Amino acid sequence: MIATKLNAQLRLFGFVPLAASLLFAGMMLISSPAKISAADDTAAKTTAPEYFSAAGIKKLRRKAQQLAMVPERTPNGWSKSQVDPAKIVVLFKPLRINRKYQLKAYQFKEDMNGNGVVWAMPVGSTFPNPNALLQDGGTLFKSPKPGMALDNVMEAIEGDRSLKSYLLASMLKRELDEFGAIWHGARWSMHTVLDADPWQGSGPTDMDDPLEFPSRPAAHWKWKTPRPTDWRPTVTMKGDVATVKFYTFSPLGKEAIYEHIDVYRPGEYRFGTETRKIAEGPRQLAF
Repeated sequence: MIATKLNAQLRLFGFVPLAASLLFAGMMLISSPAKISAADDTAAKTTAPEYFSAAGIKKLRRKAQQLAMVPERTPNGWSKSQVDPAKIVVLFKPLRINRKYQLKAYQFKEDMNGNGVVWAMPVGSTFPNPNALLQDGGTLFKSPKPGMALDNVMEAIEGDRSLKSYLLASMLKRELDEFGAIWHGARWSMHTVLDADPWQGSGPTDMDDPLEFPSRPAAHWKWKTPRPTDWRPTVTMKGDVATVKFYTFSPLGKEAIYEHIDVYRPGEYRFGTETRKIAEGPRQLAF
């Protein structure tokens, strides 16, 4: 009955690490040119929020996860990944890799567990064998890093600076962070992006994955913050700073609803993020 992500992760090496039509509300706030103050100038550059559908995000993530499937022939320990992470970026148009850089990945496998890491490196730079970078061979959560690799893969990503591009960058970064994750290595893949109150409607059917839905009834949940009035993924631009906000549900550990806020550096797709648990339910899941 249950075709869950949990079962998908149990398929050895076949785990797919968990991945629109958009409504544009593009109204600029305009101040009188004769009376512009510093505050007015900031307001003049502030756009109305743009909202996105969870269904579109889910579809995109699934495509990314299919491309990132770990081949069965992957050896134990750390090795050079047989999957090209650049193919994942192609899905997230209008984002692209800066032509000065290339993406390379390492893959770790041990029994039914796995993890990966994606690095952005200058084109033409050497991508060394991972054993040359790890004296002790590394572990599931201790990965190799080439000397020429950027600290943050998003430093090598560029795009058209649309509000949509920032939401896609938030999803892309998380998919690349989850690259090659299997079983105990999986975290983000257990998150389902929301765009409506998950307790509205009739709830999951036999065709749905129950691990994508919070347990019912809603009365059994404990809220740490006021319950959201608008659940949709949102992007706003104030001056040259973009902010992405979205909610997710995860059953991992003690099931919870999370709020994610990503704030982008001006002119970049690198961002700082704050994630906080805003509600907790009674159900628990352990890997």
